[in-house]
Amino acid sequence: MSEQALRAYYAAGLFNEGERAFNLRVKAMLDELGFETWFPQEDAGFLEQYMEQGMTLEEARHHIFEQNLEAVRRSDVLIFNLDGRVPDEGACIEAGVAFGWDKRLIGLQTDFRAVEPGGNNLMIDGVLNYEIAATVDDLRGMLTETVAQVDLTGASPVVDLVPF
Repeated sequence: MSEQALRAYYAAGLFNEGERAFNLRVKAMLDELGFETWFPQEDAGFLEQYMEQGMTLEEARHHIFEQNLEAVRRSDVLIFNLDGRVPDEGACIEAGVAFGWDKRLIGLQTDFRAVEPGGNNLMIDGVLNYEIAATVDDLRGMLTETVAQVDLTGASPVVDLVPF
């Protein structure tokens, strides 16, 4: 029986060239680790594309919202890019939804600026369970950690190492 790839949702701003280029670097690392990813920059599409297919602006906006919401629901982990003066507002909502659905969340914050004493806004740090990578390599390490899963239901204990 083959194992199904873990699903990662990458929540980040995608509205300028620098954000999109960095996002591609993170996406490449997730792909390299074997994650099935939802990457709105590539997977959700853009308003103009849907409007060219005949959707109204409102229909296109709702379609993208629904796609992203479903992808968060299906994910095993949400990577939340915190870079910038404040995190992207859409990524904040996606992280809140993932937290509500009891998903694992990992922050990625290469930007050393923080406006709150002790770190980010405490609500953001709280939903991340204070699990924040400072570099893409740190994120890779967090995503490749394994935990022991013990099954005591059979005649003899079975111990498996599984991803996080």
